[in-house]
Amino acid sequence: MIVRSCWWWWCLPEEGEVKINTDGASKGNSGKGGAGFIIRNSRGVVLRTSAIGLGTVTSYMAECVALVQGLATAASNGWEIAWLESDSSAAVTALCNDMIPWSLENVWKEAKKKMTKIRITRTWREANFSSDKLAKRGTMLPEGTMESNVGMPQYLHKIEVDNFVHADMHPGNILVRVAQSKPSRKRLFKSKPHVVFLDVGMTAELSKKDQINVLEFFKAVALRDGRSAAECTLKLSKQQKCPNPEAFIKEMEKSFSFWGTPEGDVVRPAECMQQLLEQVRRHKVNIDGNICTVMVTTLVLEGWQRKLDPDYDMMDTLKSLLFRVDLAESLFYTIEEVMAP
Repeated sequence: MIVRSCWWWWCLPEEGEVKINTDGASKGNSGKGGAGFIIRNSRGVVLRTSAIGLGTVTSYMAECVALVQGLATAASNGWEIAWLESDSSAAVTALCNDMIPWSLENVWKEAKKKMTKIRITRTWREANFSSDKLAKRGTMLPEGTMESNVGMPQYLHKIEVDNFVHADMHPGNILVRVAQSKPSRKRLFKSKPHVVFLDVGMTAELSKKDQINVLEFFKAVALRDGRSAAECTLKLSKQQKCPNPEAFIKEMEKSFSFWGTPEGDVVRPAECMQQLLEQVRRHKVNIDGNICTVMVTTLVLEGWQRKLDPDYDMMDTLKSLLFRVDLAESLFYTIEEVMAP
C-alpha cells in the first residue's frame, strides 16, 4: 500500500519506519548530474548515505533516480516500511502516480514488491540539507559510481554521542586497515577499510552545557558568522577573564567579513578556526582545556581527511548536520540520540 500525503517540515519517521530524504542535482539542464539520499530510523539515527554519479542528465531525472535508488536500498536491507521525501514536486507527483521514467521502472517495481507500506511526500529545500550535499557530491563522481556510508563519520559520533574525545589525535595515532587481497588465514574484519584510532589513554569529556556551546561554535564557524563565533567563544570558559570582550567581537566580525568575500572564500572553514584561535590568544580569551582539545582534534582530523580526499569538506558536512539538527525536536535530543553508531 502507498500512502500519499504532503509535509512541509522535517519530522522523524514513525516507529518501525525508515525515512529516506533524497535529492538530485544537475550542472545545467541537462548537464553532469548526481543523486543522493540519506536513510534514518525513527530515532533520527542515520542508517545509510549514498552519493551517485549519473553522467549527463536532466534535473528531473536526477531527482527520480535519487527517489528510486533510495527505496531500492531500503528494500535490499529489509526495511519494509519507508517514507520517501524529496524537495522536487514534479518527481514526487510522478512517483505517487507511478509515472516512472522507463529506465527506472523495473528497479522501482522490484523495490515496491518488497515493501509493505510506502509514503511519498514533498519537503522544503531548506529541510533537505544533507541529501542536497550528497547529490552535489554525486555530480563529482564518474557515471555509474555510488559512494555509500553506513552511519555517520566517526569523529562526529565521538563528540556528539559518546562524549569521548581523543586528546592526542596526531597522524601517528590514526591508521587505515585495508584487508589483504589474498589473506593467508580467516579474516577478522570485512574487506572494507577500517579507520583505527590508537593510544586512547588521553581523553576529554564535556558537560551538557559545554556540548551545546561547542556545537553552536562550530555552526557559527561553518557559516562564517563572526559575531556569533566570538560570542560562543566567550562562553567556552566558566571563568572568562577577557579584558575587552567587545574588542574581541569586533575583530572577529572584521575577520569573518573578509572570509565571506570572493577573495576570502578560498579560505577553508578550518583555517578560519585556526585564525580565530590566534585571536583568542591575543585578546586573552579563556577557553577550558577540554574544549580546546575538541577544537584541536577537529583541526587535526580536518587536515588529515583533506590529504585523503581534497574534495571532502568536513566543516561543510558539519554545517549540514547541525542545520538538520535544528529541524529535530531539540539540541539535547540530538546530542544523545540522532547521530549514528
